[in-house]
Amino acid sequence: AFAMWAADRVEEMILFEDPDTVAAFFLEPVQNSGGCFTSPPAYFKRVREICDKYDVLLVADETIDGFGRIGTMFASERYGLEPDMLVCAKGITSAYQPLGALMMTEKLFEPFKHGTNIFSHGYTFAGHPVACAVALENLDIFDEEDLVGNVARNEAAFKKTLEKLKDLPIVGDVRGAGYFYAIELVRDKKTKESFNDQESEKLLRKFLSNHLYENGLYCRSDDRGDPVVQLAPPLTIGQTEFDELEQKLRHSLSIAGEMFELM
Repeated sequence: AFAMWAADRVEEMILFEDPDTVAAFFLEPVQNSGGCFTSPPAYFKRVREICDKYDVLLVADETIDGFGRIGTMFASERYGLEPDMLVCAKGITSAYQPLGALMMTEKLFEPFKHGTNIFSHGYTFAGHPVACAVALENLDIFDEEDLVGNVARNEAAFKKTLEKLKDLPIVGDVRGAGYFYAIELVRDKKTKESFNDQESEKLLRKFLSNHLYENGLYCRSDDRGDPVVQLAPPLTIGQTEFDELEQKLRHSLSIAGEMFELM
């Protein structure tokens, strides 16, 4: 019900702005900001219907979600999302070389493919041969080592291992998909009361980020919204690394809970 309500807000905003002035709607299949929020396939289906109704392009931002992170090559596949355009980066080269890409449907590309139109944007590094060579080799390795398959086979075990942390007073939620998860931190487990800005500063910036790093775990602590620790581990790992990751998180989060005298 909430997913449909959220999708209908997209239509509401398009009408508020005037459909003739709205070129495109961008979304992340798994929302990064705020901490790995997932949506049911029905949400994406409804958004697709709304965009078609008002002739608005639907653009999937898979800068983070793409290239196996969610258990399929692109997260759009997993959720049945059919975007007109898809933007991606990062995983396309596994970060060995900076590169981003824009994909689009044949319908959108047709005027540029056979027409006289030119996409008149000048990018200094567009089509960089070294970056593109790295991407091609990287994607070959994805296939050779079945990295996307590794995520799909192990994501349930990853989730189950992380959910062990729910017994800690400071952990309010564990959510995400594939190898992309967030651990939401709360002051009160029953009411889900969050930390105020000053407490978040103390918790995340002054303690948790550094302690996790010193404890051998490099991850992201985010206080945009409710405080979360985000995890996006290498696509190559399995249960041995899951267990180590859980133990390191448990150690740091337990100390964090004691700092705020959480019981």
